[in-house]
Formats: sequence, C-alpha cells, structure tokens
Amino acid sequence: MLALYLATPEVENDRRAVNVFHGMRRAKKEGRALGIAPIGYKNKITEDGKKYFGIVEPQATHIRWVFDELAKGAKAADQIRKEVNRMGLKCGSSVFWTMVRNPVYCGLVFVPAYKDEEAGFVKGTHEPIVSEYLFYEVQDVLDGKKRKVKSKSKIEVDENFPLRGFLQCPKCGGMLTGSSSKGKTRYYPYYHCQPGCRFRHRAEDTHELFEKELRKFIPHPAIKELYKIIVGKLFSQFTKPENDQRRKIADDIDRLNQKISKARKLLLSEVIDANDFKALKDEAENEIKKAERLSTP
Repeated sequence: MLALYLATPEVENDRRAVNVFHGMRRAKKEGRALGIAPIGYKNKITEDGKKYFGIVEPQATHIRWVFDELAKGAKAADQIRKEVNRMGLKCGSSVFWTMVRNPVYCGLVFVPAYKDEEAGFVKGTHEPIVSEYLFYEVQDVLDGKKRKVKSKSKIEVDENFPLRGFLQCPKCGGMLTGSSSKGKTRYYPYYHCQPGCRFRHRAEDTHELFEKELRKFIPHPAIKELYKIIVGKLFSQFTKPENDQRRKIADDIDRLNQKISKARKLLLSEVIDANDFKALKDEAENEIKKAERLSTP
C-alpha cells in the first residue's frame, strides 16, 4: 500500500507532463506561437482566454527596416544592428542574430519532429511583421547563397583613424590599430601596436607623413593623362582573363539563385509542392557550390 501511495503521484505527474507536451504540440500545429514573445511582439490574451503574439510599434517598423536592409546585401549585418540601435531598437549581437533567423516574424511556427512525424513549418495565427519572401531572401544573404555583384559593401570608418588596418608596426611588424587617450581638455588620437609592443604615434603626425609620401607619386601635369591611359591598359590586360572568369561564375551563381527564388514563389503560390521545391533547391545549391569552388583562388 505504501508503494502504491508513493507511485500514484509520480504516475499522475508523468501523465500530466505527457498531456502538456501533446497540448503544446497540438497548439503549434494549429499555428499558435508559444512561449515568451520575441522583440517586436508582446504576449496578449484574447477575450476567450487564448494567448497570442501582438505586434508592438515602433519596434515592428524597425524590424521591417532591418530585414529590408539585410536583403539588399549592401551593408554588414553588425553595421545594420548598430544603426537600428541608434534608431531606438536596443538589442545586443546575440538577440539580433536570433531575431533575423526567427521564422515567427514571417508568420510561421516551427513544429519539431516527433516519432514518425517530420519537422516542419505551419502558418501561424499571429500577424507577420515581414513577408515570407523577404524572410527567405534575408536567409539566403546571411547564408552567403545570394551574391550582390553590383552593390558594394559600405564600411564605417572612424574619421580619426582612416589608416587603421593599413599601417604596419616598425618594431614588431604587426598591424597598427588606433585609439584616443584622454588629456586635460580633450581626447588625443594615437596609432599604436597591439599589447606587448609599446610603439605608438600621434595620429595627426602620421596623417601628415602619409600625405607627404603621397605627394611624391603625383605625376607631372604634362604626362598625367598619358600615365593614366598606360596604367589603365596594363591593368586591364593583366586582370582581363581572371575578371572574365569571375564575371561568368558570378552570373551563373546569380542565375541559380534566381532559379531558387522562382521556385520559392511557385511554392508559396502552391503551384509546386514542398518535395518538388526541395529537389530544385538541392540541385541549384549543388551547382552553386561547384561554381564557388571554381572561383576560390
């Protein structure tokens, strides 16, 4: 009887745990997002007592801007994070990366695999912040599967240290960095080596020396145009074969990425099913990997 009394509560707890698990899984299959709402959403309750994710402004607007900028592929992800922080969306690096990878923002709920059932996504009951197409575009950019050939990355440069990362330490041969030292009335910028090497030099003096060296390479006005033509022709002849090959490979990769994007649109419009989309996507990604191996020096 004692064993029965001790075992009965444990069996009851196990039964409740199983019921809770299946209840949560059933809710996910119905498209209900569970847990703590991510940034941009807030946990809310309907009049009949059901919980759901509600959109919070202006966070949602900032998140849409983040996905739009990432999809362009013109800026580094961390640079976009810093810009949106200045706009008012305060989030650290780990929170930012979790955010841009979270399918909840495009209205999808992930259902994990269980027994014979495979893992997959279902349409959520909550309002999406971005479209599915934009979300997957961002994933392709973050995964490096989509190349932006015509756009150039913009890197923020500290105006006090424009030469940081280009100067070599005369003592140890390492790469110089830059920082400002606090004086009595203001901060003074210095170029200095890494810890362990005591070399440091005032940034203003370094910039003057650099400009002085640059002036030595100014060609005579009489041969300036001829000099530009000769250097341009030699550079074009030297880099033409390699550039042609890289351009062809880049065009092939873009064509394959467009093929994946078209297949995704057909999937979203229910013209093809998930199996056909997966087959097309796997075939295109294998060809992309082959092309990228050819482009690697």
